Formats: sequence, structure tokens, C-alpha cells
Amino acid sequence: MNTRTAAGEPHTHRPQDTPLVEQIARIESRIRAQPTTATHRWALFQLMCVTGDWARAVQQLQTWAKLDAGQLQTAQVFRDLIRAERWRAKVVDGQERPGFVHEPDSWVRELVGALRLAADGQGEAADEARENALDAAPPVAARTPHGVAGWIADSDSRFGPVCEFITAGHYRWVPFADLAAWRVSPPTNLID
Repeated sequence: MNTRTAAGEPHTHRPQDTPLVEQIARIESRIRAQPTTATHRWALFQLMCVTGDWARAVQQLQTWAKLDAGQLQTAQVFRDLIRAERWRAKVVDGQERPGFVHEPDSWVRELVGALRLAADGQGEAADEARENALDAAPPVAARTPHGVAGWIADSDSRFGPVCEFITAGHYRWVPFADLAAWRVSPPTNLID
């Protein structure tokens, strides 16, 4: 791969071959040398998203948008995504409840309760609540380009057969049973 960096220097390594810490150090060095180069700020924003350093990500995002005013709308979209990701972290930690499109069924509420139990250190009770919720969840079949599955669930067993849905800064759960169809696009860049 022979590409050019934002500063125009050619490089022949693939970013995924470089440790993340080194990638961050490189872009921070570029920012120190060229603090008003918007693409450097965008690159650091993306790396901060990968590391989950949301405060620094927002800081770089805001600076990027100030340096490139044509990106204000994009910056707002990413601020909303970060807000939703912070909410998601609180849900996973048992501190918050996800949003819902419709009032959730009891099995969905039991999944939320299992997260709270796990956060309180009650692992056995959390496992039991999760198992009860999954037993009560309606089976949802799925058809994919690779075949048919008799039951679909999130790859994270804490969520079971619910789809995590993020829109306009909100984090919601939508049971797969409530979806008529969905399409998954493969990631095309670092922060997809």
C-alpha cells in the first residue's frame, strides 16, 4: 500500500501494522508541528474513538470542525454518536436503562435487570435473570447471504435477541422480533 499522509508525505506501511499507541504518538507529533491542519485533528479524533477516550475525541472533533467549517454537520453527528456511546457504557455498567421505541416486554426488562445485577456483583443472579430472559424471548429466524439461522441474537450474550440502535444521540434497544428487516453494511473506515 503506497498512500500519502495528510501532510503529503508518502508512506508504505499499513496503519493496522502499527501499534495504536505509536499511531497516536505520530499524529500528536504532526499536530504539534501543524496545529491548524484539520486532517490531523480528524485522524486523532478517529484514534480517540478507537481507544474510547471520549473526552479527547470530542475535543479533537470540535477543533476539527472549527478548522474546517464545512464539517459542522458531520461533527454534530459524531457528537451525538459519542453521547449515545457514553449512554451505552452506563447501560452495560448497570447504571442506566436503554431507551426503547415501544414499552419493552418483560424478557427485555429482565435483560436490563441482569446488567444491574452484574454491576452489583451478583453474577449468579445476573446469569439466572439473563437465562430466564433468553428463555422467554421469542425466537427470530434470519436469512443471510450465507444461509438461514433459526435464531438470531447479538454477538454479546448480555443483549440477547435485541438490536442496539443509535440515533440522534440516543441509545435504544429494539428486539429483533420488532424488526421487519435490516441490512448490515461492512465497515469502510476506521470509525464505522
